[in-house]
Amino acid sequence: MDEYRLPNNILIDIDYLIDAVLSETEEGKYFFDCLTGIVLFVPNNESLAIWQAEIGKSNRYTLLEVFSEEDYKCYAGEFCKKILPIGLTKKEISKIEKIIKQSGYGEFRQYLNTETDGWIDGWDQFIHDGAGEYVRDWLLNHPMVTISESFVGCGGCAICEAMKTNQGVLSAHELKTAFQTEGVMKSVTSQLVKSNLDALYPLSNESISPDAIFTLRITLLETKIKIWREVQVKVDITFAELHHIIQDAMGWKNSHLHQFSITTLDKASGTEVFICLPGPDDDIFPRVQFDERKTKLSDWLGSRKIGTLSYEYDFGDCWEHKIELLSISLSDKESYPRCLDGKGACPPEDCGGAYGYENFLKVLKNPKHPEHLDRLEWFGIKEASDINPDYFDPGKVEFSFSKMR
Repeated sequence: MDEYRLPNNILIDIDYLIDAVLSETEEGKYFFDCLTGIVLFVPNNESLAIWQAEIGKSNRYTLLEVFSEEDYKCYAGEFCKKILPIGLTKKEISKIEKIIKQSGYGEFRQYLNTETDGWIDGWDQFIHDGAGEYVRDWLLNHPMVTISESFVGCGGCAICEAMKTNQGVLSAHELKTAFQTEGVMKSVTSQLVKSNLDALYPLSNESISPDAIFTLRITLLETKIKIWREVQVKVDITFAELHHIIQDAMGWKNSHLHQFSITTLDKASGTEVFICLPGPDDDIFPRVQFDERKTKLSDWLGSRKIGTLSYEYDFGDCWEHKIELLSISLSDKESYPRCLDGKGACPPEDCGGAYGYENFLKVLKNPKHPEHLDRLEWFGIKEASDINPDYFDPGKVEFSFSKMR
């Protein structure tokens, strides 16, 4: 991880610059303040004329160009050549390339999202990395101000420490050694935590009947509109099954990655357990984790002194959910899972997380907003009135979980 600073030592928020470059605005303009590092957004041509007449002529502000349709198509072409051959056939890639050429970037992204298994996540990371490289070059070659770049790392891992010692340049041998060191350190930590599981996560004195039912409240965090669901599930379900229940109850499309996590009661220890699907990087960057397909919900809730879990969906938009155990009761022989109550509509996929959803709703409320029609088209909405962010009917929740099981 690198950081960028102005001559006055002010830290530049490079993530905001990347978001600006990827904003897909057609009329608005972004200007970089060379004195404060802030990015200013001028929403339309009328405002731009006023702004340039009063302030914009100063050398203090420089225009930050956003990616155009052609830029996106160019990156999409590179994505097809460099990334998609990892998992798709030549025939499938040829079809996608044809979509890019004939229909453009929007249709390409929509196709990845609806017709491929998770490749939309790869594309989002690819275009974010591309925008990051573009912003880095733009900053380091800025015509008005000298911007410094320094490597800061992620906060203490063996690889980052080696990078700092060698000014960000490592030989193949040094990099391999750093990876091995980090892997051993995390593997030892993982083994220690698992061996001390009962100390870190004390067992409850109460026993749970295999016929018991958990009543859970699932709350989406950081959204201004309250969005939550109350569901009942059997205690013997796995975390993989709980994932599908959350997807159905909330209204997500199950098109992104996810993970569960639990923090120790002793927050100072910093120990965190993850319950997820095993990944290809687990041997390189081991952490304290359990396979969600083999771990039952009752292994943690009820059986240990834990009242809440965390569930993250879509590592790009970072939708964080809090899962609370409200009660444990005996089954009344109803079918489970079932949704008892809830509030707030599920945000649309790929809208940019909690902040993006807030902006999405503002755009929909304003028919004169320059992005209004684009947002309607992008999310397949006929009229803005079709979206009611406060609406939720628990009776309309259908669980694919039952059929899956």
